[in-house]
Amino acid sequence: MEACQIGWRESTVRHLLEESSSAELRKKADLVVAKDGSGKYKTIGAALKAVPDKSTKTTIIYVKAGVFTEYVVVEKSKWNVVFVGDGMDATTVAGGKNVVDGTPTFDTAPFAVMGKGLVARDMGFRNTAGAAKHQAVAMRSSGDFSVFYRCKFDAFQDTLYTHANRQFYRECLITGTIDFIFGNSAAVFQNCNIQPRPPMNGQKNTITAQGNLIHPKGWLPWTGTSAPSTIFYAECQNSGPGSNTQNRVKWKGLRTITASVANKFTVDSFISGSTWISAAGVPFKGGL
Repeated sequence: MEACQIGWRESTVRHLLEESSSAELRKKADLVVAKDGSGKYKTIGAALKAVPDKSTKTTIIYVKAGVFTEYVVVEKSKWNVVFVGDGMDATTVAGGKNVVDGTPTFDTAPFAVMGKGLVARDMGFRNTAGAAKHQAVAMRSSGDFSVFYRCKFDAFQDTLYTHANRQFYRECLITGTIDFIFGNSAAVFQNCNIQPRPPMNGQKNTITAQGNLIHPKGWLPWTGTSAPSTIFYAECQNSGPGSNTQNRVKWKGLRTITASVANKFTVDSFISGSTWISAAGVPFKGGL
């Protein structure tokens, strides 16, 4: 099934996207969204309704500069949708739903992806709820073969919900406080800028749901003073402040690994990504 899906994506997307810059994709757009009325649609949601269900052809949606305060859901039936904006700080999808005000974490994201083969380029996704509202997601993705290129994910707790399936992030900016990259997907981040924000008083700042800013101990306990013996936390070829592993916690599941082991978690090995990421027209490195 996997080989079939990758072949489907390669044949329908490769020639359209592989050599195209964002500027060229804007010119090729099938649908244009603009708040000022210069496009056919004023909301992203309205444009998505015009995308054919389960299409084997790529649909390019150009979202012009502006802040789009709406809750966008790329449904499971919407395949091969490519979003291109005017820049991560120019085109922004924003919303303020949060747990404190009664919305479950899963439903707080102003942009949610379920359809396979999505590509987003040069866009921002922001939850405006603020730190005091606790869990408030900026973007949630469970769509297989999801690619995000030069995108910004901006919130505090639970910013980026990498919920499920294979995902790739390149040259993205992710900001947040507690567990601000979390989920159960197979995700690879390359050349991304991950920026912790100052947490509220009494909070600890954790980059992922598995911990790390970057205290010499490296990792926060799950329960008591330790963590389950079944965890697998690994570090390889770290550099910069906080990279020294000499004073890390002494847990059974935490280890410093060699490059050969780390290679199992690269684009080629971990998400079988060379074909479908290349087809999305996004640069990547297959190995370490």
